[in-house]
Amino acid sequence: MKRRSVFVAGAAAAGAVAALRRRRRAARVDVYYADGSMDTLDPSTARARRMLSLAAEALAATSL
Repeated sequence: MKRRSVFVAGAAAAGAVAALRRRRRAARVDVYYADGSMDTLDPSTARARRMLSLAAEALAATSL
């Protein structure tokens, strides 16, 4: 019985960690280039904020 309760507690802790990681994930802008390289824009820049705004509008338009 003790082994089962330890397993349940471990599973609950793992689930809580996964939920917290998912919740903290902030929006970001990844730019992929034709040569296969990628750049991540700082979300506090004007360009990134504009791109995030356009992405939010596009997602809102598709979920009508």
